[in-house]
Formats: sequence, structure tokens, C-alpha cells
Amino acid sequence: MSEITLGELTIFGEDGKLDTLLESTLEWESYEQQCVWHLIQAEDVLLESFVNILPSLKQDQHAEALSNLLILMKSVSPSMDLVIPVLSMECSEKRPGNQFSISLLRYWAQEYPRDLAQLIGQQLCKQASASKKRK
Repeated sequence: MSEITLGELTIFGEDGKLDTLLESTLEWESYEQQCVWHLIQAEDVLLESFVNILPSLKQDQHAEALSNLLILMKSVSPSMDLVIPVLSMECSEKRPGNQFSISLLRYWAQEYPRDLAQLIGQQLCKQASASKKRK
């Protein structure tokens, strides 16, 4: 693990296939998934390289992935590349909203209120102008 943390050993690299790997781990046992997440954290992989799996994650089926992503995403400030997948997550029928999205957005709103407001405002303006073009 120390070789990975020091950058002497690279497991995942920057080839952009990490989201595909993570999707395949969703079927693994909990322990094996946790091991993969420990390696990801040790290697300090860019979140943007795998946050696109967020919209496909389900609260009741992918607890390991969601809990590890929440911890990782709380350690960085929001960016458009991170906010869009969070906002694109499906809402549960059992509970109003998506607990992952609500937790992360609430945290970001407390820690980075201006950054988050600006990003969400930009996204809303983009959606509004796109809907005007369709009419």
C-alpha cells in the first residue's frame, strides 16, 4: 500500500477505464469491493475519472460504492464535472430525493456555498436555455 501512496506503483493509471472496472465490482462481495476502494484512495485517483457511474448506482444495491464515493467527494470542492452526475442520480420511490445527493449537496453547501451556488446556477441557466431552443 505504501508504494501506491508514494506513487511508486500505479494500479489504475489515467486511462479512463476506471468507471468500467468499478461497474464490474458492483457485483462483487462487500470485502472485495472495499479492497478496491482502498486501492483507489491510496492511489489518489481523480474523481472525475469515475464519477460518471453515479447515475447508475442504486441506494439499496450499491452501498459500498456510494459510501466510499461520498467520503471521497466530501474531500474535494464541487466542480461541474462532479455536480452534474450528482444531480443526475435517480430518486428513490421509498424516500423523497436521493440520500447520497442530498448528503453531498448539503455538505458542499455548508463548506463551499458560493462555489456550489454558482455551479448549480450555471446548470439551471444551461437547462433553461436548452428548453427554450426546443420550443
